[in-house]
Amino acid sequence: MIQDTVNEILQAEAEAERITAEANEEAKRVVTVAEENATKLRAETVKSVKEERKKVAESAEKEGDAQYEKILLAGKAKADDLREHTDVNKAAEFIKNKVLEGYVRR
Repeated sequence: MIQDTVNEILQAEAEAERITAEANEEAKRVVTVAEENATKLRAETVKSVKEERKKVAESAEKEGDAQYEKILLAGKAKADDLREHTDVNKAAEFIKNKVLEGYVRR
């Protein structure tokens, strides 16, 4: 009877060790899978962010080009307007006077 009790205790201890070993192995598998998933998710996120950054940069470049064209056209229109409505003789006289004033004052 005591031998039966000792055998049951030994079996229980062996079962506990087996369960603990299985739990440790399962925990290791879960950690490994979690690490693999985290690595995969990180790679996917990095790829997604790079793609989004590229799209934003392309969009900003297109918008910048459009603004550049608008500014360029506005400047050209203003230059054309000045060219058409500026009296060249008056402008030349003004510039001549400014230059001469600079040399005469010295």
